[in-house]
Amino acid sequence: MLKLLGRGMSPPISTTPTPSAPAFSPSDIASFEAGWETGANGSTAKTESGGDLSQWDDMSGNANHAVQTVGTSKPHYVSTPDEDLIVFNDDFLTVSSLSITGDMTVLLVARRINGGPGNQYAFQLGADLGGIFWETSSSSGKWGFYTNSGPISSTATLADGRSYNLAFKQDGANGYIYEDGTQRGTATPSTDINNLFKIGQDNGLEFYGAIRAVYVFSSALSDGDRGDMDAYIAAKWPNKTEEVVQLGDSIMAFSTASGTPTIMADYINSVSLATNGHTIQNQLGAWNGYADQADADAVIIQVGYNNCRNIGESAATAITAYQALVDQIRTDVGASVPIVVSLMTPAKQGLITELGATDGATAFVKFEALNDAIQGLGATPITDVDGVVTGHYAALDDGTDNLKTVYDSGDDVHTNALGRLVNGTYLRQGLNTALGV
Repeated sequence: MLKLLGRGMSPPISTTPTPSAPAFSPSDIASFEAGWETGANGSTAKTESGGDLSQWDDMSGNANHAVQTVGTSKPHYVSTPDEDLIVFNDDFLTVSSLSITGDMTVLLVARRINGGPGNQYAFQLGADLGGIFWETSSSSGKWGFYTNSGPISSTATLADGRSYNLAFKQDGANGYIYEDGTQRGTATPSTDINNLFKIGQDNGLEFYGAIRAVYVFSSALSDGDRGDMDAYIAAKWPNKTEEVVQLGDSIMAFSTASGTPTIMADYINSVSLATNGHTIQNQLGAWNGYADQADADAVIIQVGYNNCRNIGESAATAITAYQALVDQIRTDVGASVPIVVSLMTPAKQGLITELGATDGATAFVKFEALNDAIQGLGATPITDVDGVVTGHYAALDDGTDNLKTVYDSGDDVHTNALGRLVNGTYLRQGLNTALGV
């Protein structure tokens, strides 16, 4: 949920506009055999229970549904106000009714959220170890398409956390790979789909990330048809070019410690000042030392946990420091640059584990008071901001003000890669609304 604020006013709730695709549809191409895509909140055709996805419906009308019956191998489904997410973390779906021999085109829209040992395959064609992969074993960020006759390796690298449109086309004896419409490699592959198509892995080599769509065509798409697909994808899942400055602690900056990507990677020009261990006061210093304040198109803040750990500091002092941070940013960027603030993520048990039952409970009272102020509540609400992101708290919360196990890195404080994806999706929604994009 995003709350939009009139300066100095308590925040009304606002909905988020969802980017719409152009009139073109993949079904306009005669060779469209199968497709699976996410959409706006609640629009993804699927079967799920408690966040476990058992079926992702084929949108082509050919009933090539992607299914998983084994509970421990089901991908995770999350519905946010911005979009539905289907996240793979050692999970996969299988399509057993799809068969293509010869020319084909496969497009994948995905973002890897966490590196790991060995190559990571986003899908598998047939039984011959063929599919788009991220090459993590030798050169992080490289990608390509593998077949039983060898790989087509990309000439470019990919950034973790950012969404890409990656495509493979087999045209006679020649194979080509494309990144966001640009050809990145060519070779002479040998592959087909023999009633086996997996989404999320290839022969046990798992993908760790969010897959937004896969489209399969039984032809080598012309440049015109592929261009139509590229435009369709770009309209549905645009990367943003606005420069967003991120302020926060290790919840925002956990990439420094764990290798997980920046939380706002879809804003491809984002700048992170977030630093592990920082308090609100530390982040004010980081902002004051930032030389390119004038280039900021928006500022987003998610900070405060380290202040709550300090029970010698009152809640009133922490709230005053937060307002001082907002006021300084407003002075430096002016009235036209949006400032978006976000609730801290659930972490009650983290405070209790670190400080003990008595002091941990005291720290959590402070935590609640600061979160109330951030969302415009209490005796001293934070003012002069343009949006408040709140929906991620409920999405991550297990109902006791702690992280759900599926989102917990294991320390009751930091989200894992999946949790960062959920958190970042809500933050991106807040920025989209504040920026009007």
